[in-house]
Amino acid sequence: MAESFEPNCDEPKRSKGYFLFLFIFLCLMEIFDTYTTLFPNVIGSEVQDDFLSGVSNPSAVMALVVGLASIGMLFVIINQVLADIIGRRIFLFITMFGMGIASVCMYFSQNIYQYAIALFFLYIFFSSDIWTIYISEECAKERRGINLNLVLVFGVIGVGLVTVSRWLFLPEFGPSNWRGMTYIAFLAIPVSFLVFGLKETRKFEELKKVKTQKITPKDTFQKIIKPFGKKYRSAFIPLLVMSFISGLNYTFIQLGEIFVSDNLADNGQVNWVVTSMGVAAIAGYLITGFISDRKGRKPLMLIYSILLPASIALCVFGVFIPSLAFPALLIGAGLASLTYWSLGVVNRLVSIEILPTDVRGTGTAIRSVITALGTILGNFISYKLFPLIGEGYTFFIFSVLLVINIPLILIFIKETKSKELDLS
Repeated sequence: MAESFEPNCDEPKRSKGYFLFLFIFLCLMEIFDTYTTLFPNVIGSEVQDDFLSGVSNPSAVMALVVGLASIGMLFVIINQVLADIIGRRIFLFITMFGMGIASVCMYFSQNIYQYAIALFFLYIFFSSDIWTIYISEECAKERRGINLNLVLVFGVIGVGLVTVSRWLFLPEFGPSNWRGMTYIAFLAIPVSFLVFGLKETRKFEELKKVKTQKITPKDTFQKIIKPFGKKYRSAFIPLLVMSFISGLNYTFIQLGEIFVSDNLADNGQVNWVVTSMGVAAIAGYLITGFISDRKGRKPLMLIYSILLPASIALCVFGVFIPSLAFPALLIGAGLASLTYWSLGVVNRLVSIEILPTDVRGTGTAIRSVITALGTILGNFISYKLFPLIGEGYTFFIFSVLLVINIPLILIFIKETKSKELDLS
């Protein structure tokens, strides 16, 4: 495992023990990142019952609350621009520590306003791509995709923990049981201090040797606009369009549990649907890691862009037949989870590979911000559409937009498999 992290450069040297420690830490970070990303998405109906039981159209109000909290995702650009200036390591610590603190605040929330504020801060920290930059800058180009997905595969322990926690704390419908879902996230606080055993990435150290002058506001502005320069914009802008559409469809991931709970009378069946989404995410990471380094990134982007709307359609229209509602949601939600998260992984990987080291953090932050804007807009639109056409049709309308990805991928996205990372 340690050998697979060996990069193509010779300096500075790293021991195999260090690479093993790095790998273990990144796996732990991804476990907490995955857990804190997912657990708010599987407690929506319970939070809704706890804080919005006397409100008309509670699912619409919940969409508004989640949309406002999702504004926190926009702050990721500050973290990652600073990561290109100060370094990657300190922001690994900040993001993991922040996940734990925000989860503690969520546990102690007593009303929907406090819950929204805690969720806002959680979204600031879990939406960072710093760890993906870390692994991409430390490993060999021909192993970049598989190493990224190996960490993701270990990280899906977080998916399993979400599933187990929901079975444990929410075996039956109940308004107050959701707080137990935050317990595991508390552990991110002490684990975050392990980051101080890491070194800065070699690519960033190389960059510091090349560029030793003081960073000015003009330099920061140049970093922000560089991904839109002639050399990169033909691929980067289409990636941003696809990221925005993915953001719109994240509303299904955030609020889909409410839709599932509304269409299934048995909370045990809801737990099985949540379980299928977790298992499918694991399968998706394995498939993506295996195929992306062999067949390339583009084929996967095309396949996932087709399967995601098909899976959401199965969920939405499958519930029309009561006897088929459970299997339709079990299969459809699972496939939607597989394709959504896997498409995000490939998009993230390509955006890292097309940009040079000096703006890689900034570029991925811009991508994250555009995704967040799609998520925020999707939730605000859901707030208006849920009372008019229902949750299912709203999700389906968002999913149809994914067909736009197909010409963008075919025309503008170049294959980045085995591409050497540029320094600047």
